[in-house]
Amino acid sequence: MSSRIPHRVRSRNRGFDPEWNSDGRELLYIDTRGQFVSVEVQTGPAFRAGARHVLFGIQGTETEPLDYRPGFGYSVAPDGRRFLFNMRTAEAENELTVLGR
Repeated sequence: MSSRIPHRVRSRNRGFDPEWNSDGRELLYIDTRGQFVSVEVQTGPAFRAGARHVLFGIQGTETEPLDYRPGFGYSVAPDGRRFLFNMRTAEAENELTVLGR
């Protein structure tokens, strides 16, 4: 059994769907304003979270709204530079958009 105590991280602006970047040095999440956010972290020996950085908004535009809801999910590429989101668009057709930073 591990002697490590789990840590709880709280966003000042709240958020959902947190994911670790593959290198374990960054947490990614979506805030309540529909922004995709990155926070650099150090996990040992003590946990520390750095400043939040908004990577991009995922709410779309007035003419092309995107419908991302908590739990829809997203994937982070192994290099941490591309993201695949599962969301609905205003159009009936399925569409694949890969977002990168």
